[in-house]
Amino acid sequence: MKKLFIVYISLFFISCEKEDDFGITTSSSTSSLGPCTLNCDMWEKCSTRQINSNDWWGPREWFCENVFVKYYQTGIFYSTQTIIDDNGVSVESNKNINVGYPSENNLKMTIGSVGNSYEIQISFIDSESGVFNVLHQSVYIPELNANVFCEGNGSFVKNGSSPYYTLELNLGFEVQDTGFNYDVYLIGSNG
Repeated sequence: MKKLFIVYISLFFISCEKEDDFGITTSSSTSSLGPCTLNCDMWEKCSTRQINSNDWWGPREWFCENVFVKYYQTGIFYSTQTIIDDNGVSVESNKNINVGYPSENNLKMTIGSVGNSYEIQISFIDSESGVFNVLHQSVYIPELNANVFCEGNGSFVKNGSSPYYTLELNLGFEVQDTGFNYDVYLIGSNG
């Protein structure tokens, strides 16, 4: 039984090597790629991917990947939203935040549930810290049934060694054509 197992393992490792059209054997591991020589821009990093997504053990290649994809890939952030008006009256509610796919240092966030949500665009200040700004923009807010001017800031903070992040978002809303102001705070996690 032990000999059969060794034969099986040997066949497995032999089958993990591929021969290309020139008779050169290439290994399936990423270490055979060597160091990345791509010239990625400041919002990208060198990453590897399979050349053929259907071939799990096949060769890999380097490509430039947006550094903010990690926030998009982490899923939904379950958050608490607090809205405080000029008189100090506050309203608290639970909100989901979906993070869109990044473009350079920008991405969109959809806050709320389907049919009762609003969308803001954020701009990261650098490629490492997770800190971002919400530049002045006009947004329709369903809870207020109004268009508002919105701006603010926030951050994604890694939760220790876990794969999860905490999202903090501070926004100022000015209801258009009324002069009413609201402070909005959201804090949530994807884990």
